[in-house]
Amino acid sequence: MKKILFTIIFLSFLISFSCVKSSNKEVPNLKNMTDQNNLNFYNLFGFKLMNALNEKEENIVISPFSISIAMALTYEGSSGETEKEIKSVFDFPDKEKLRDIYLNQKKFFDKNDKNITLKISNGLWFEKTYKFKETYIESMKKNYDAFSIGMDFIHKTEESRKKINEYIEDFSAKKIKDFIPKGMIDESTTLVLTNAIYMKSLWKEQFEKKYTKQEEFFVEDDNVINCFMMSKKTEGSVNYFENEKMIVFEYPYADSNFSVIFLVPVKDLNSIFPLDYSEIEKNISSMTPREFDEISFPKFKINKKLVLNKILKDMGMNIPFTPYADFSGMSYKKDLYINYVLHQSFLQVDEEGSEATAATGIIIVKSTAAIEKRVLKVNKPFIFMIREKNSGSILFIAKIKKPEYEE
Repeated sequence: MKKILFTIIFLSFLISFSCVKSSNKEVPNLKNMTDQNNLNFYNLFGFKLMNALNEKEENIVISPFSISIAMALTYEGSSGETEKEIKSVFDFPDKEKLRDIYLNQKKFFDKNDKNITLKISNGLWFEKTYKFKETYIESMKKNYDAFSIGMDFIHKTEESRKKINEYIEDFSAKKIKDFIPKGMIDESTTLVLTNAIYMKSLWKEQFEKKYTKQEEFFVEDDNVINCFMMSKKTEGSVNYFENEKMIVFEYPYADSNFSVIFLVPVKDLNSIFPLDYSEIEKNISSMTPREFDEISFPKFKINKKLVLNKILKDMGMNIPFTPYADFSGMSYKKDLYINYVLHQSFLQVDEEGSEATAATGIIIVKSTAAIEKRVLKVNKPFIFMIREKNSGSILFIAKIKKPEYEE
């Protein structure tokens, strides 16, 4: 049994987790993970982020889609070197093309039927006393369907934080709670950009709970744990590919537009890192139908919150986090910069299907000119007097033109 890396490709949820087995017993060709001219940038960024997180976390769940769209709202308001750095790190196309891509995708992402619920939300929570460009607000509404709500971050800081968190909690079906921690929003907060995505979907072929049982899972050759393994007899073929490095197979949801892709390393998990997007896309496109008697993979739940500031800086996005940032596309003044990029994702996989949700928040603050300290400094010749205050009598008086001191 090998350690597994789960990758939910279509929704751009990337998960690093552990557990799989299948019995032995070639799938119409799966379309490329993405249209080369459209979705690649979500996945390219997602794989870069997973590679950056690999050494830091055991189990990981992220939504590159959520992070990318939240940053797209930020990118739209950026200019100059700030724009160039965001564009480079996120592999964004030009702004006009990015808008077209999102609008064309969104119609496929709004679903609510017996097999699947899928919804997306974009929001601009802005300080009501700060003057943003109306063209920016209107463009975000038109091109990203983003709502905008005026907030009183200055006087009602904690109340504002709670309002955003309550919205995210409700949207995520209570799976993401206290999204923005206390202290991340203060009086300097000017704008919070949010993206949230929620999905709940049934498997095409569900598992019976009675067949779920504790089984061994080999974290490493010398590290064996138990996990709940779901098992079922297969009905038909499984889209499958293998080479000397990894096994790749697909398990479908009831809605045929969505599926899970499993990447199972032949050796150990580190052997397939760093993840190579082109290589994995090629492997997925090479899957063919393969017959198996039984399929089995783990039941699990994961909830992960990440502050992405350092990782994004390490990737090359530095200026946007400094007072030198240029967000003149959204503001009349060049006084805004990113203070935090926060991301939280939840994923649950069980016998019925999957429930997954994620939220990304980009907290933008106003840089304030440093307040000059009121310092009283004597740095020129002076008169020095010691006096008794009640009588006003001067006991000593001195003229100091060149201070000297000897031990």
